[in-house]
Amino acid sequence: MQQILSDERRLAVLRCLWRSPGYCANEEMIGKYLRQVALYGGSEATRSALDHLDRVGAVRTRMHLTLMVAELTRRGAEAAEGCTELEGVPKAGVDCPY
Repeated sequence: MQQILSDERRLAVLRCLWRSPGYCANEEMIGKYLRQVALYGGSEATRSALDHLDRVGAVRTRMHLTLMVAELTRRGAEAAEGCTELEGVPKAGVDCPY
């Protein structure tokens, strides 16, 4: 069950960034979005999702003071739209709730 939640959280992060101005958001904003879709698992879970997405090339992360900032890449945008699949991220369907 925990693996399913982690995978869904990663997809929700991609969808959040896909809808964000400039395809970019900090971990606090992403955490607020995850709370809205009932996938928030704490700041460690959010950072873990961002680290995984950075490793698979879906986002680029950087630190700004004490906050992690994520920017969606082309590969991440394609996964958010459901055009491609990434390791550890379920494919977004037409009726994706995020």
